[in-house]
Amino acid sequence: MKLALKKIASDAETPRLRSVGRRWDQRDRLQVLLVEDDEADAYLIRLALAKNARVGKVLLAEDGEEALQLLDGLQVQPDLALIDLRMPRKDGLALLGEIARHQLSSLPCVVLSSSKSRKDVVCALQRGARAFVFKPKSATELESALGRVVAKYA
Repeated sequence: MKLALKKIASDAETPRLRSVGRRWDQRDRLQVLLVEDDEADAYLIRLALAKNARVGKVLLAEDGEEALQLLDGLQVQPDLALIDLRMPRKDGLALLGEIARHQLSSLPCVVLSSSKSRKDVVCALQRGARAFVFKPKSATELESALGRVVAKYA
């Protein structure tokens, strides 16, 4: 299975990394693991996070399986995980359950979803999410919402 990891930089292009064996320097600003399968959403979230002075590195896993590979192998040690709910292979709810069962339960996980379902909110919180944030419609609202998440949970 090919591991698809993206290092999200502040520029418009997002290069794919071939190797993820490098550990991030602890002196860097916050490391955020973004688990999002939609390229457009990932791009907008990346732009919003790039404007936050506390955020240094943003890594993208395209689904829950990929996120677990990164976390289980201790290839990354993020300070915060932003998790979408609807993804192929392993969705956000299943990923939250796996994180809670492993020794990763100290990782603050925040669900960032377009779902307005009360059931999704309740399930996410029961599985260990610290918060459930509805994806805002505008870039300004997204930046503000992510700023509050970073300030509170990272």
